[in-house]
Amino acid sequence: MLDELIKKYGVFDAVVNCAGMIANAPLVGFSEGNLVCHNFELWNAVITSNLYTTFNVTAVVVKHMMKLLKKGVVINISSVCANGNAGQVAYSSAKAGINGLTKALSKELGPFGIRVVGIAPGYFDTASTKQNVPEAKLNSIIKAVPLKKLGKLDDLLKTLNYIIECDYINGKIIELDGGLVI
Repeated sequence: MLDELIKKYGVFDAVVNCAGMIANAPLVGFSEGNLVCHNFELWNAVITSNLYTTFNVTAVVVKHMMKLLKKGVVINISSVCANGNAGQVAYSSAKAGINGLTKALSKELGPFGIRVVGIAPGYFDTASTKQNVPEAKLNSIIKAVPLKKLGKLDDLLKTLNYIIECDYINGKIIELDGGLVI
């Protein structure tokens, strides 16, 4: 699909890898009174949708950029959960993988004029946050954020624009979390 888009519209200057899914499941938990391990199918789905997709999209786009000696930027959406979030073992692992991929690729592709940068959002005022974080926990998170609020999608858009426009930022993971992770 990407090859077809590039054929039709040309090589991108910037690509934002933001596909993914969240899964709330610990490594071991209780189900109907029994200890159960994390479901492998769920683990695989989370790793695939977050990490594999980021890798695959980047590989296709960068191949075309390099063929045409085109400079550009790849922006990978990670999460503050990459530092480890209890109850989200697959999601935290996938996002940590994205951070490692971002840093490795920034060193690998930088000499070709292709920058790779990550954004690790904290908790944002979105339907996904409200669906995956119980209200009581979300209220305690807001209290823990020094700015005492959730992020807005406009904050993310401003950060994306900054990364695209600033051609000297490379290999960094920008924690966009209102100061939650300090």
